[in-house]
Amino acid sequence: QVVLVERAGRRRLLLIGLLGMMGSALSLTLALNVQPGPLPRWLAVLSLVSFVGFFAVGPGPIPWFVGAELFPPEPRPPAMAAAATVNWAANFGVALAFPALQRSLGSWVFLLFGGFLAAFALFTFLLLPETQG
Repeated sequence: QVVLVERAGRRRLLLIGLLGMMGSALSLTLALNVQPGPLPRWLAVLSLVSFVGFFAVGPGPIPWFVGAELFPPEPRPPAMAAAATVNWAANFGVALAFPALQRSLGSWVFLLFGGFLAAFALFTFLLLPETQG
């Protein structure tokens, strides 16, 4: 994967991953809100698989590359520790909030996640520099 990161660029892969995850969340929402049948079931499965795949290409590994490259050597360890803490706290928050969100929004809950992914993609596009090279 490091070769792909070096060749394609961190920012581009992060954007591809975020936008792909957003599309996957939207297609999952569609699959869960149409008339039941074999096609929506397969669309739901494909949406979940593609969501995981896009995560593996972008938002899974890339922030660790970028974070390590944005900071100079001396403050890098505490900065990366802070980033890891925020990452795990956010994961914990999503895990805690999801059941209540799902009860409240039903199968439309994935639109909320799609919206967050769109915001993250916009942030990345506008503010994140390419750290390659």
